[in-house]
Amino acid sequence: MNENLLKEKNEEGEKVSPYWAGRRKQEQRDGLMKLYTDRYRVLTVELMIGLLNMPLNPSSRRIIETRYQRLVEGKYVRKIRKGYTTYYVSPSVIKKGDPQLEHKLMESYVWIALERALPVAKKEMSHQLRGQGGSIIPDGVFQINGTLYCLEIDTGLEQLAELKSKAQRYDKNRESLQDRYLMTNMQVLFITKYQSYVAEIFKELQDIGSGGMFLMTAQELFKPFDQSILTPIWFSPESPEQRTLKAE
Repeated sequence: MNENLLKEKNEEGEKVSPYWAGRRKQEQRDGLMKLYTDRYRVLTVELMIGLLNMPLNPSSRRIIETRYQRLVEGKYVRKIRKGYTTYYVSPSVIKKGDPQLEHKLMESYVWIALERALPVAKKEMSHQLRGQGGSIIPDGVFQINGTLYCLEIDTGLEQLAELKSKAQRYDKNRESLQDRYLMTNMQVLFITKYQSYVAEIFKELQDIGSGGMFLMTAQELFKPFDQSILTPIWFSPESPEQRTLKAE
């Protein structure tokens, strides 16, 4: 038996050599990497490893770094190093001005966690919402079973006064937002980067409306691929008890 042949077969039923089987696997992986980078717009090697359901180990890291480098050379992806983080960025991200990569990466982290854990529908990302304008522009929206969810992402640099102002605008525009999306209920998810900041946001939002519209948590409290975003890590000004995020 020819040792250069695998059990894999092509569309005609013919056996495929290890070389061509490897090439095909490589092309499929590259295609998925381009797809995911365009979908989420800003990713890291670690997030891509998870999206491809690969084990998080040095071997996987070497593979993804090598394949990403090929995509960068082909101008399918941009590679940007800032501080200790290497960002892999979709060419669709605006090149002029500050692209706010840390904020966009956090958005990607949150979207991945939500989509892995919940039946997210009618998703709209921040760049799509900015193009629509309006009195308040969320960092993302999605729908589940008649409830409109609005995302507010905070990297820890936004002033508490600005976060409070946003919450007040959500309270004021609640009905118009629900009507716009034909929803009967609305929840605003404030996700800050650091756990220590959650208590401060909690205090600022306590006196706005009933408080029941707002939930807040920190990126440090959940992972993107293990559904931990559904665990009781959410806080509401309506009650001191920690809550879970459920599809209403």
